Amino acid sequence: MQEVVALRSEVKLFRDIVQHPPPPAFVGGPAPSEMVELMRSGVASNSDKHVVAFIAPGCGPCEDLASGLTTAVSEAAFSARDVSVVIWAATADGAHEFADRIPLATVLDVGGKISRRCEVRSTPTLFLVSQSDLTVADYSPEGSLEWIKTRLAETQKMQVA
Repeated sequence: MQEVVALRSEVKLFRDIVQHPPPPAFVGGPAPSEMVELMRSGVASNSDKHVVAFIAPGCGPCEDLASGLTTAVSEAAFSARDVSVVIWAATADGAHEFADRIPLATVLDVGGKISRRCEVRSTPTLFLVSQSDLTVADYSPEGSLEWIKTRLAETQKMQVA
């Protein structure tokens, strides 16, 4: 009986780690060089904060996020310059098709080198990066459009005040 209780405890711990993984080591510190290069390759944002989104074709939540980003940019909820997208894909064909639907700066991560370097464990994953000091201020392993809107709106409110 004790073995069953111990096993249940281990299964619960494993499930908790899978469902709520620890943040990447760099959150709260300097952004990885790949993330900095991505931000510098696009058009600079008007605000200090920039969101880097890791998404993948064929991922339901990623498809929803891509669609939401397109709508949010067309409705001027935030600027297309405030978000960069890394498309993590196994093949270039799938990545190109997905990128063509997103009106944002995109980088194709075929094979996942950038995603591994940025400790992305699942998609969609979002990072909020300060452009002034290139630190990663926050991250979301469940990447939602509302998270992006909230973080960018907080930045805009701080700039206005």
